[in-house]
Amino acid sequence: MLWFIIAFGSALILVILFSPLAKWIAFKFGILDRPGSRKIHDKPTPLLGGVAIYLSFAVTAAMFLYMALDMLYRT
Repeated sequence: MLWFIIAFGSALILVILFSPLAKWIAFKFGILDRPGSRKIHDKPTPLLGGVAIYLSFAVTAAMFLYMALDMLYRT
C-alpha cells in the first residue's frame, strides 16, 4: 500500500512541476486553442496540459519499474 501512496505522491509532484512548464512552452510557441465563434473560452487556452500529465505518469512508471527490476535482480 505504501508503494501506491509513494507513486501517487511522486506523480502529483511531477505534474505540479510540469504543468507550468507546459503552459509556458505552449504560450511561447503558440500551441494554443484560440477563441472563436464555436468556442466557449474567452482567452487562448494552452494545449499541452495532457503532455504534462503523460510525462509525470511516464517518469513515475519508469522510476518504479527501475526500482522493481533493481530489487528483483539484487537477490
